[in-house]
Amino acid sequence: MRTFDEEKAKEITECIEFHCTPYHGSWLNMAEIESSVLETECLNRRIPDQDILEKEVAA
Repeated sequence: MRTFDEEKAKEITECIEFHCTPYHGSWLNMAEIESSVLETECLNRRIPDQDILEKEVAA
């Protein structure tokens, strides 16, 4: 049974992107690690204005 004709199937598969993810981790683990690093490196003190905050986060 075919759901799409060959042309439509090719069009759909060209839109698909594959991303490698860690074998023993998840996106949530990576987000938690990043959040922890951000907290220990630059959010453990008062940052006087938004420009400095943006520079700290981007570093």
